[in-house]
Amino acid sequence: MIECIITSSVLILAVIVLRFLFRSKISYRLQYALWGLVLIRLLLPFPLLKSPFSIMNIIMKGLPISELHISTISTGIGNTAVNVVNPAILRDAASVYYAESANTTLNLIWLVGIIVVGSWICGTNLLFYRRLYKTRSAYDAADFMLPVYVSGYIASPCLFGIFRPGVYLTPKATEKENSISYVLTHELCHYRHGDHIWSILRGICLAAYWWNPLVWAAAILSRIDSELACDESVIKQIGEENRLDYGHTLVDMITVKKAPSGILYAATTMVSGKRGIKERLNMIIKKPKTFISTMVIVLLIAAVCVGGTFTGARAESISVEETLNQLAASAYHTEDEVSFEIPQSYGNPENWNIYIVGRIKSDGFSAICNLFEDINKSKTWEPGKRYSISLDNSYTELTLTAYLPGENGKMMKRTVDLLNTPAFSVSYSLAKLKNGQVQSDFFKLSGDKAKLTEDLIFDYMIKSAAWPSNIDMKTLNECYLIRETYPDGTSTDYYTYLLDGKSVMQIGYNGYYSIIDDGLYKKFVEMAKSI
Repeated sequence: MIECIITSSVLILAVIVLRFLFRSKISYRLQYALWGLVLIRLLLPFPLLKSPFSIMNIIMKGLPISELHISTISTGIGNTAVNVVNPAILRDAASVYYAESANTTLNLIWLVGIIVVGSWICGTNLLFYRRLYKTRSAYDAADFMLPVYVSGYIASPCLFGIFRPGVYLTPKATEKENSISYVLTHELCHYRHGDHIWSILRGICLAAYWWNPLVWAAAILSRIDSELACDESVIKQIGEENRLDYGHTLVDMITVKKAPSGILYAATTMVSGKRGIKERLNMIIKKPKTFISTMVIVLLIAAVCVGGTFTGARAESISVEETLNQLAASAYHTEDEVSFEIPQSYGNPENWNIYIVGRIKSDGFSAICNLFEDINKSKTWEPGKRYSISLDNSYTELTLTAYLPGENGKMMKRTVDLLNTPAFSVSYSLAKLKNGQVQSDFFKLSGDKAKLTEDLIFDYMIKSAAWPSNIDMKTLNECYLIRETYPDGTSTDYYTYLLDGKSVMQIGYNGYYSIIDDGLYKKFVEMAKSI
């Protein structure tokens, strides 16, 4: 999904730039059609294929990648490999653990946002339809292919509806016969362009990507371009000699009453605000010339953008031995579970043969069980996915044996004793500082105290905003130093204190700080004072 977010954002920026550079030099219908590429990319949560031309190749190279490395030694029993752990692995395992926890939290926030914004959009349109339904009356438009109504509720003629769309006129629009003709032609062009469907899809994208300002910008600009494209189509249909009359009709439709032109509405609108009307009148009056050569250039640039954003990063080719090493190195355990990750960099996940065998002892008897058997038989191991095994059962043995075909066709094998993988275990100790001086020995935290401290650090780590610390610790009357110690003896220090009445935490003495949850901080301070 991250890939979709990055590529769609780049595509939106590209279309905005094209729109700015080639405005009035290409057909407005082509300008509007460019937003169709953005819509399709936003609705595709995955790349169409892997390509060396994807922009993700450039982006992935720029990202810092923390790889887990493992050394293997022979035990003299077949090709069994035993983990020899580098201390850095433990810190990397901690990073993975925190990253996965943060990812779960962010996904939950994203889902809640989708529900809230989606409900807002649906509610807005249901209320709009209800008021239209109550105030509308049928209008006899001879030989018109859509039902036509008159409603005093709306300030601008519009097309509204999904399965049975109808044209809604204002009482003012029915006063002049000429105006009625132009208005109906305008809304019919919207219908032929499929704008009543596009508006629904636009709302879906806004709900799904509610947090992305580029998607909101794309929705606003695409709505403006839909009106320009519609005006262009109307003029082509009514003839050049009627351009100015059509422009006068647009001006006549302007009222002080607010029209349903917001991007949350699934209705088209003939009037789109003073700024929008000014731009449309300029197009009608000036009659900008378009050039085939410019159109070809725009189409070529658009094709390049599609090739770079509809595709994903090409997987780097690594050796089978390194792939098996990465799989073995990814395994670690906590108190409750043991997990491993299928290497993302291996390009043929269907080649994996992974057998996980456990021996469970219960009531004096032992039984052998095979785990993830269905996934292995169906060859559906997912690259980059972490698989977990609960340690609720009393496993006396738990091994993972992986096979991949080597370059010479011979099967290569790695076996990992999952019960002897690196443990994700850190300890926390606490000291109080006053005016930069430690006031007591470090107190080792355990149980609920350690869990509260871990929650506080986790809250700091998931904050997106961080600022350089210009705070002199010697000026703080109250500050708490949390020391996170890894099994290899290395440690990380976190400082937490009140800054202008806000709870903050920073990493290191001169590190960046973020505002943290006040409730968690208060609980932490109460716990610290009780020690």
